[in-house]
Amino acid sequence: MPDGLYWVWAEATDKLGHTTYSAMVPFIIDNHPPEKPQLYVNDPEGDGYDTDGTVTWYWNESTDEGSGVDYYVIDITYSESPQHIQTKVFGTTFTYSDLTDGTWQLKSRQSTRQVTRASGLI
Repeated sequence: MPDGLYWVWAEATDKLGHTTYSAMVPFIIDNHPPEKPQLYVNDPEGDGYDTDGTVTWYWNESTDEGSGVDYYVIDITYSESPQHIQTKVFGTTFTYSDLTDGTWQLKSRQSTRQVTRASGLI
């Protein structure tokens, strides 16, 4: 189905031909992912190293013309062990403390909103 706002309703007819209708319920089809955010790390020295174990990442707000962006998922992995950190973020910054020495990788993805409200009657 193409992107857009649609309405759905149910119709029931008994064996004698009596018909009734449900309320109309809106839903949105959004086939396009949100814009990819640009991810940055707080690196005051500009050398790619952190010395206190606390790192702040930030990114530009992602947009989605269809259903909008609901939240971001931050996924942090450590190259030298199976340690894995994943969390939901509702803003555009994330700070993590107590990182051990080594190379860490952060990935982000965004999740879109879903319309679940119902309104209208026939």
